[in-house]
Amino acid sequence: MSDFLEQVLEVKKREVEELKRSGVHAQFKRQALLMPLPPSFHDALRVPRHRYAVIGEIKRASPSAGDINPGLDAAAQAKAYEDVGLSAISVLTEREFFKGQPQDLLAAAQTSILPVLCKDFIIDPVQIYQARAFGASAVLLISTLLDDTSLRLLIREAHKLSLDPFVETHTAEEIERALDFGARVIGINSRNLRTLKVDISIPKRLVTQLPESVVRVAESGVADNETLTDLHRAGFDAFLVGQYLSSAKNLPAAVTNLMGGEPDVPVA
Repeated sequence: MSDFLEQVLEVKKREVEELKRSGVHAQFKRQALLMPLPPSFHDALRVPRHRYAVIGEIKRASPSAGDINPGLDAAAQAKAYEDVGLSAISVLTEREFFKGQPQDLLAAAQTSILPVLCKDFIIDPVQIYQARAFGASAVLLISTLLDDTSLRLLIREAHKLSLDPFVETHTAEEIERALDFGARVIGINSRNLRTLKVDISIPKRLVTQLPESVVRVAESGVADNETLTDLHRAGFDAFLVGQYLSSAKNLPAAVTNLMGGEPDVPVA
């Protein structure tokens, strides 16, 4: 690992150590086990509320773009995503590089009926307990960041808590691992997390390796209807859209442009 991944891994190791040292991890685990069954992230992406299944992200900043919308209110944005017909919500809870926080996850889950994905750099079960305790329906697991033992363990822990593990991949080998470990929602990221560069040809090329039995999600680089439609034709079922939606001054108009028109059926 190098560059950005190396930096973020060091930050996450320190955060996990602090959670364990403080003793709060035991509280998260107890609370997670008492939470009611969350809405299904997997099922929400299978039955779009709009023309396409879009996961709207709550994203204030990123290492590649800098500040996107620093004052973004998580609760208000979550409700707005629900109102415009998106299928699910992704909440960046990473503080150091994305200016997120776990409380954003809680705010989104309490405000919207949509399933909420905890998007962070998860390396330890304690982070999964925290995500569940804060209302998540799914957790992001990044293949590039995890060895086989860790990925298998975290998928198993997510399932124990009725969470959908959303496994992110970037290579053919990572797709094979995700399938071998039983992931039902698999993303292909067009962004290389080592260099932070985006290459939209990568997901278009690799999606053929994903069977129709899994939900196939395109990540990064989706900011217009042409790209979204192109990826849908290539075989993707759902699309995670961050910067474009989080920075939109007029969200309904932005969604209409992204989808290529108004919903075919009324949003329910």
